Amino acid sequence: MKEVVFIVNPAAKNGAALRTWNKIEKMLKEKIEFEVYYSKRAGHAKKLAAHLAIEKQHPFLLVAVGGDGTIHEVVNGIISHPHVIAAYIPAGSGNDFSRGYKLPQNPQKCARIIFDRMSTNI
Repeated sequence: MKEVVFIVNPAAKNGAALRTWNKIEKMLKEKIEFEVYYSKRAGHAKKLAAHLAIEKQHPFLLVAVGGDGTIHEVVNGIISHPHVIAAYIPAGSGNDFSRGYKLPQNPQKCARIIFDRMSTNI
């Protein structure tokens, strides 16, 4: 898997998600190349995810950064596109999705796990 795309909800957790993303972005810039898109309103992450899935037509990793609403929208945007692999970095207020799947609650730790697994060809 060579291509990585992020959809970031900068409004999640009352804007704290953007600060979280800035830390993750700084960490990742040294390690990988990636694209990043920012959702601007409710429903926008779903549209972005669907557009990217249609546009790319090849396998890529799509990482949602935000809260439960962000991952919900991204998954719904790619549901009919099996060539897209979804991942999630929790940066919202509740993060029920990440707790339910027993993901680390620390966003940087989640990012490290995702990219450690990528380097071993998940």
